[in-house]
Amino acid sequence: MKIVVVGAGYVGLACVGFTEWGHQVIGVDIDADKIARLNRGEMPIVESGLPELVAKGKASGLLSFTTNLAEAMKGADMCFICVGTPPLPDGSADLQYVDVAVASVKAVMEPTTTLVIKSTVPVGTCVRLGTASNPEFLREGRALQDFLHPDRVVIGVADDVSKKKLLEVYASIAAPKLTMSTASAELTKYAANGFLATKISFVNEIAAIAEKVGADIRDVSKAIGLDPRIGPHFLRAGIGYGGSCFPKDTEALMKIADLNEVDFEILRAAHVANDRARQRFVDKVLAATGPNPKLAVWGLAFKAQTDDVRKSAAIDVVELLLAKGASIIAYDPTAIDNAKCVLGDRISYAQSPSDCIIGVCFLLVLTEWPEFREAIRTVQSLGDCKLLKIFDGRNLLADLALEKQGFEYVGVGLGKRD
Repeated sequence: MKIVVVGAGYVGLACVGFTEWGHQVIGVDIDADKIARLNRGEMPIVESGLPELVAKGKASGLLSFTTNLAEAMKGADMCFICVGTPPLPDGSADLQYVDVAVASVKAVMEPTTTLVIKSTVPVGTCVRLGTASNPEFLREGRALQDFLHPDRVVIGVADDVSKKKLLEVYASIAAPKLTMSTASAELTKYAANGFLATKISFVNEIAAIAEKVGADIRDVSKAIGLDPRIGPHFLRAGIGYGGSCFPKDTEALMKIADLNEVDFEILRAAHVANDRARQRFVDKVLAATGPNPKLAVWGLAFKAQTDDVRKSAAIDVVELLLAKGASIIAYDPTAIDNAKCVLGDRISYAQSPSDCIIGVCFLLVLTEWPEFREAIRTVQSLGDCKLLKIFDGRNLLADLALEKQGFEYVGVGLGKRD
């Protein structure tokens, strides 16, 4: 099939994966600079495997990028809308980019083209716009793997033609393909993210109890995760969820509930608990350091393997500490440029983990980058290092017995092991 993908962001670029199944893909975006970079082989985002897959697709002739929507739509079998739906001030999804994209496509599409929304949109959007729904369930940093090897494909359609074509697009994969109404498909996306966000907030509240009673949240999480009704994923305690999906999707789902007169107290509590997890961590730092501390921070991205800082828990913690007079120097392997757009010159930036901690007594680990585990092993060899206490907001270093190396170590929900 010839597939046009509108939007060259995290979701749209994951759709490059369609080329692996033999489909022709044309990526379209109004950002001429982004398209030029992609045509030069430069990636506008950090995503594992993306440079290689783009290069492979272009070499095979199955992949191209353009700003010319009308030209791209000629002879297209399907068009996927993959533009952003950021939150409005009241928490509801801003659909202006979806509306513009759909209108632009409809103005130039052929009658045989099937139009599909892959963006996360409120229930009723696809009916209003006359499109099919194919929500994504991608994790940044592993988006291509999730795209190529999904655990399920959700297809929301109102007609047999769209159903047949979407099933054909995904014919090469063995994952369950669930066909349903567009309303069900739209709600499924929000339900999935709302549930996972609630799971994270739940374990963080248990972690708070663990600290009070002397239990170890790692043991608790492992034990409950072995229950197949619960499962082991999203049970790592820390400073809460962030990123471009969970925060905005939980707010949007609460707004959908409000509009339909459903009191979604559980999700509302999860949202509040997420903010509370950050504040508890900041309170622990300030209680130990005193006012106006000088701090080193490892990690600014909302998670490892990405440069995305949207709604990053790390950025939130930095903001809370700045408000208390902290002086901060930070390092992140990929996200410094994006972090500068948010934090500017209110903090300093280091070129490496070791440069970050020279002359600093307190270190905060805020993103779970694996390389930080190796970096901490070299700390004692630094002549100018005064590091005494480590606050680990991800429990990334919890198993390294840092206390035996002369450091004070504070994680999240870490009590005693018998």
